[in-house]
This record gives sequence, structure tokens and C-alpha cells, in this order.
Amino acid sequence: MYSNWYVIQVQPKSEYRLCTKIKDRVSKDLYRDCFVPQAEYLYKKDGVFEKRIRPLFPGYIFVSTDNVKNFYDSLKKIDGFKRILKSGEDFTPISSEEAGFISGITDDE
Repeated sequence: MYSNWYVIQVQPKSEYRLCTKIKDRVSKDLYRDCFVPQAEYLYKKDGVFEKRIRPLFPGYIFVSTDNVKNFYDSLKKIDGFKRILKSGEDFTPISSEEAGFISGITDDE
């Protein structure tokens, strides 16, 4: 079971593309999931409201892994990512409370 969620900063508007690259190129043994939390927004166009889905955190994706250093070694081979968020020299997972909040507002598991 993977319990740590890490935040990866990516090039603008490339969130979905980078998740696909990770799923295609990084060994599934190194992570549980790569995902883009999404939010539904209402836009008014020509007097009519439309529902649209877009990233909740533009420019960021999330990965669930307990082997972040080996995952990072594989991630470095993929174009389009900027960095995994760190605190000092260490990659920093988000807290379980933050993960629960994001999961709750996006209906992700």
C-alpha cells in the first residue's frame, strides 16, 4: 500500500500529458497512481452556463509512492516536469489531512 502523495510541478497546461507519460514509461512497481485532481466549473457563454472540468491545481500533478527517490530517477528521463516539491533536500509528501481533503473534494480515492 502506498501512503505518500507527492506533488510534481509540471510545464503549464501539460498535466494530463505528463501523467500519461509517467504511466507509459515509469515502472508500476515504483508508484501506485499518478493523477490530476480536477474541479468542475460553470462558465457562462452567450448567456448559457456550461460545465467544464479543469485541473484543480494548474501546473501540478500528484503521485502516490513510497519509493520517491527511485521514482524520481525514472521521472528525470521524461520531458515536461519541473520538480518534485521538497523541503530542504528532502522530497516532501503532503500530509494525510491534505490528501484526505483533496480526495474528498475531488471524489478521488
